[in-house]
Amino acid sequence: MGDTQTAKHHYQDVEAVWPCELSALEWLASEAQPDVALQYYRRAARLQPNNPQWGLLMGACLRASGRYQEALTLYKKMNARFPDNVQCLKLIVKLCGDQGLEETTSWARELQRAQARVKQKEQVSVTSAGSISSGASQSPIDQIRGGSRVDSATGAPASRRSSDARPDTTYT
Repeated sequence: MGDTQTAKHHYQDVEAVWPCELSALEWLASEAQPDVALQYYRRAARLQPNNPQWGLLMGACLRASGRYQEALTLYKKMNARFPDNVQCLKLIVKLCGDQGLEETTSWARELQRAQARVKQKEQVSVTSAGSISSGASQSPIDQIRGGSRVDSATGAPASRRSSDARPDTTYT
């Protein structure tokens, strides 16, 4: 409700009692200076080692405190663990470019490859989801209420007759 000081007090109480409470760590880090926030994010990363969000936030703290080389090293380690994390690759390309490193071009190519892989995965998942939500998966109740009817033998939509316009009340 706008009272940051009271909220901070409550989150500190939560953290003292439950040091593994991620929402408290995240809130306290968001309100802290980068060096202090880094400690909260490191603890969160130890609690959830398979969540790249914490590494990205640690890198942001390192960059905010001017420790660009450490941030770049962290992002490269993250990339080894999460090669399709596009955000991490974008940050690597930016830091390499800002420092004028020759490896910028190779990281930019890797970013493009990762973006292509992610796009391909999204297309596959959309295609898979589309086949699951076909008319054949409609419940019999939806079909009776006027949804698209499916011929059970062929799986193809059945043709509508004028008698199909009203719901069949035989089963009610």
